[in-house]
Amino acid sequence: MAHDPPAFLWVRLPGATRDRLKAAAAARGETVQGLVSNLVERFLAEERRGPPDLAAILRTLRSHGAALKLRG
Repeated sequence: MAHDPPAFLWVRLPGATRDRLKAAAAARGETVQGLVSNLVERFLAEERRGPPDLAAILRTLRSHGAALKLRG
């Protein structure tokens, strides 16, 4: 599958938010562009997933039932 060339997206952020974003990216060894790109991709993947399947949720809860009961 061929990838589209990157496109530019401009966003205005308050200075303090921009500085926090730059610090968060640096702490992870990433560029701001890479960090934001990964966040957008994760967001879009979640959007495509749709609502969770009730049967799958119940299976997960039941499989962790004992631990959940211990935690109240």
